[in-house]
Formats: sequence, C-alpha cells, structure tokens
Amino acid sequence: MDYYVLEGGFIEDEASFYFDEDYIDILDYSQIGVLFYNSPPKVYIDDQYSERGMSDVLKALDLLPIQNIVDILTSNYIRGVQFFPVLVNNDGKLYKNYYHMNVFASYPLLNEYASEARRYSNYCESYKTVTRMVIDSKKLAKSNIVHDVFRVKEHCWKIIVNEKVKLILSQLNVSGVRLTPVEII
Repeated sequence: MDYYVLEGGFIEDEASFYFDEDYIDILDYSQIGVLFYNSPPKVYIDDQYSERGMSDVLKALDLLPIQNIVDILTSNYIRGVQFFPVLVNNDGKLYKNYYHMNVFASYPLLNEYASEARRYSNYCESYKTVTRMVIDSKKLAKSNIVHDVFRVKEHCWKIIVNEKVKLILSQLNVSGVRLTPVEII
C-alpha cells in the first residue's frame, strides 16, 4: 500500500483562515481523539493578507473541506477522520458548508533518522520538525493499519492518507490540497 501526505496547497488569490480563540483546542495535537462541540467552531479570514478567495479545502492550520467532499468521503466509509461543521466568516459573509477534518487515528511509523526529525516536544510526544516524511518499513510491517486517514504519532502535524483517499480526491479534482508520496524505507 502506498501512502501520501495530505497538505494544504493554496490556489491563486486564496485566503488564509484561523480558528476563533474559543476553539483553539482543535489544533492541540497532544490529545488526538474524537472531538465534540455544542456549536460550530468559528473560522475567520486572516486580515494580514489581501487574498479573499476560497478553494475546496480551506487552510486554518488544519484542513477544512467543503461539504460535497465530506459527503463523498463519508459515503465511501473513509476511516480515521471525523468531520464537524465550522462557521466560516469571509469578510462578513458566512459559509456553513465547510467542515473541520479532525484526524483522530495515529500510528508510530516515523523513521526518525531518514526523516531528519528534530525538536522533540514532550507535550505532544512528537517531533515538531521533519525534513521529509519517511515511514519506517519495519514499524509499518508490525502495524495493523485499519484507517484510511491518520497521523504519524512521532510527527502528528502531518496528515497521511492511503491510495483509496488519494484516488477519491484525484477523481474529484479537489482544489486547495497537495498529495505528496511518502517514502517507505
């Protein structure tokens, strides 16, 4: 099985967004798991930049896919990710059709040496920096990966997807994301 890093890729004139302070725990990867909210987290446009465009997947440090992508991923029973609605405010215009992509599955797969892992965080139990994502083939062989979307435990800031998810996103021609093959050694 091949794996890919799923990351944001800005389109021309695309805005950058941020979560309201009341929901900043969304970005706390020290406690990866299922999240619950009583109301949609609020996301605002980052006024530091002049861009205001919106792609299929917004960037607010994490990824925020639009409803039709979420619908297709859930109808294909993609495992390892929870989607919950967010309220996006783009200069006063509210959008209710974007979702936070909470990846709750993780596996200890990183090849620390080949990835050039640095700056270990005891708080997150994860490296803050890797030069490139490299999966350790021995760790992979010992793991029973049952999720289509997951994080690598030793570098929890990256989202990894399998071929099934890559194929779906490629067929949909989704804007606002990049898929980079993960090296396995």
